[in-house]
Amino acid sequence: MHKNSIAVLALVWAVAVTAQATVAPEQMSLAGVTPGMTIAQLESACGQPQRKTDDNWHYSTFKVEFDDDRPGIVESVSSRVPPTATAAGVAVGQSESVLVPAYGAPDRKEVDDGETEYEYYTPDASMKLEFDVRGGSIVKISCSLRD
Repeated sequence: MHKNSIAVLALVWAVAVTAQATVAPEQMSLAGVTPGMTIAQLESACGQPQRKTDDNWHYSTFKVEFDDDRPGIVESVSSRVPPTATAAGVAVGQSESVLVPAYGAPDRKEVDDGETEYEYYTPDASMKLEFDVRGGSIVKISCSLRD
């Protein structure tokens, strides 16, 4: 009986550990942009934006925001335009069914007013990858540094 209890506890622990999604920092990018990049790294990866406003650079399919507390550092990148994709190949316009195979169960999932929000974090929780889903399709992807 004692051996069975230990086996059951080990199984429960293994399931609990594997159920939490963590995304490797190198997978935390959108359109080739990773939060924490410098302006020089961004320009090297993506070139010049089509438009610059205060703390935002606008490219044809995505927007980059810079960190107010750390000038010249990318704070976030977001897109609502297909086929902008993450490092894992998940793109705006795809079905939400691609999320779990690509990233595992989300660290946080919230449903509000017909929209579902999936959030994934790096192991140290310093970055967040977020997917907004409406009607079963990914309508927005954002990747950001967390305070």
